[in-house]
Amino acid sequence: MKRMIFAVAAIAISVGAPVMVNAKDVAVVLSNSDARKDWYKRNAGGYLTLLQSLRGGGFDVVVSENASAAQAAQTVQSLWAAMDDTDRLLIVANGPFAQSNTDTWLLGEGAIQPNAFSIGQQGTSVAALLHLLAERPGRAVLALAPEPVRARDLGRGVEPGIGAFAVPQGVTVLSGAPSDLFGFVTDSVIQPDTGLGLAAAATRGKIEAQGFLPKGRSFAALPGDRGLGFGDAGFWNAASSIGTEEAYEAYLNRFPSGLFAPAAQEKLSALETAKAQQARAAEARLGLNKEDYRALQADLTALGYDTRGIDGVFGRGSRAALSRWQEEAGFVPSGYLTRTQLRVLQTESALIQQQRDRDLAAQREADEAYWRETGALGTKEGVEAYLKRYPEGVFAEDAKTLLDLLVAAEPKPTGPTEAQINAAKAEEAKVLKNSLARLLAEQRLAQLGFGPGAIDGRFDGNTRKAVAAFQAQRGITATGYVDSTTASRLLSGN
Repeated sequence: MKRMIFAVAAIAISVGAPVMVNAKDVAVVLSNSDARKDWYKRNAGGYLTLLQSLRGGGFDVVVSENASAAQAAQTVQSLWAAMDDTDRLLIVANGPFAQSNTDTWLLGEGAIQPNAFSIGQQGTSVAALLHLLAERPGRAVLALAPEPVRARDLGRGVEPGIGAFAVPQGVTVLSGAPSDLFGFVTDSVIQPDTGLGLAAAATRGKIEAQGFLPKGRSFAALPGDRGLGFGDAGFWNAASSIGTEEAYEAYLNRFPSGLFAPAAQEKLSALETAKAQQARAAEARLGLNKEDYRALQADLTALGYDTRGIDGVFGRGSRAALSRWQEEAGFVPSGYLTRTQLRVLQTESALIQQQRDRDLAAQREADEAYWRETGALGTKEGVEAYLKRYPEGVFAEDAKTLLDLLVAAEPKPTGPTEAQINAAKAEEAKVLKNSLARLLAEQRLAQLGFGPGAIDGRFDGNTRKAVAAFQAQRGITATGYVDSTTASRLLSGN
């Protein structure tokens, strides 16, 4: 990449130069992208808009473009040394990122196949940036805009992309594709009335947000609080005069450890208590009885919210389920109902129940159709096929009864069992211990007219048939083997 440094009106651009920070709000943009040439020519990706919006939003902007790791480190270290008067701090890091088992780095200009040992000298550590930002808890944002890097351009122990990392308390981390991230910083991060968590969620996955995401609190200053010379006491007086949650949260955002921070927390707690009391009173005016609460629990359960019982007792489990529904439905999650919320909840539940009824009807129709194709034919195979697909189906009980009848009606097998044959075979080995005994048995079968074949002491198929015929004639189980009973009757001629 060739180093390109462009001057943007009223924006300081440095590559490794010392940073003089005097403003209350500072934005540092570290960009090592090959696409910046187009960004400057056509404002592609919204890069110029980002820089201009930051300046217009009251930030002192420091831009380091196509810097080596050493130059970027010098820029960040200068910022660190001169940031005592810094209020809010925003760092935007854009370009190729690589990760190891321990950290993630923004690769510097001229990085050559960094590996697990050399990447620390060829990139800017995300962990180090987070360490810097941690000095401004509640007022610090790291925005990461990664660009593709080929695995073959990296050495051993290093992979492309952003890895997992621990976010320090009070630091917000955002990540997304460059154009998406630049637009999000412009349209949301530096807007005074935008909560970053909700704004990121509204991007439908284009922007990932983690770390410090307070509800209802923006990163940017509230309108009118710049240039007024408000110190701790002055800001507190203004917040107290307004008296809203947003005002007290703005004070805590500016002075998290200020003289009036405990009082601000107390005010917020009192406002929260008052809201809870108002919510309880609003539900009480609905005049719900135990059956109404039972129906409400059934509605919540139908929508997938576990109330821990449908008994009309609206305890903690039911309140928690209601709060989850309220939050997902876009209401304030107070755990208490308003009349409007009750109507919405009942409507949603009715729609779900109607869909379930349609699904059940379709399932029953498919069940009955398959029964007509299988079990209703009255065959064992058909009944077994039905029970395999619908073991708890509409006709399951009838099918089980019919299957029992079909099995009972099947012809029973005739002849000796396998166990009987094996027992007779073992007994024959004891009765006819030698070839002489076998010759006598064959001779006797021949004399009685059963045709055992050659009288040679070798029991072949003809011999076995002769033995079985003799056994059958004498009422002995026809195993084809000379057990003790067969031997006795054969030699006696009975």
